[in-house]
Amino acid sequence: MALVDGETVAGKLSDTCEAEQKGQKEALERSLAKDEERINILEKMVLRLYEDIAAGRINEQNFNLMLEKTQKEQEELKAKISEEKKKLADEIQLVNSARQWITAIQEYADIAELDAAVLNKLVKEIVVHEEIDSDKTRHISIEIHFNLKPIPEVEQVRK
Repeated sequence: MALVDGETVAGKLSDTCEAEQKGQKEALERSLAKDEERINILEKMVLRLYEDIAAGRINEQNFNLMLEKTQKEQEELKAKISEEKKKLADEIQLVNSARQWITAIQEYADIAELDAAVLNKLVKEIVVHEEIDSDKTRHISIEIHFNLKPIPEVEQVRK
């Protein structure tokens, strides 16, 4: 189907990807906004802590304890935000990759000759496994890892 009407399939793939991931994307965006707001609050808390210790409203032991907890939470939130931003970028990339996938499939649909250049574009790596059992029987299996991976949503588009 991708070879006959690439634009239709690409549209269906994009629609499927967008529909499935819209909820996930919105949840990630809400979580990201919430975590960024919390970091802003924590930064304000640290400033107030410094003001409190300078004014003598809290002792040094309490200051150090509160500062340590605040900084730890900030570090955890920054790591979480970084991970959430990466997930969000991955979600967007998956939607964008539908058209790229269709274009790549169409490009390699009618290969007349499998030369080294085409093989290098299509195949990422070939892994050969060898196992010899107790009766000296040799079992060989081959894994071929392609550069052009199928998009999971393809099966849903065909239905």
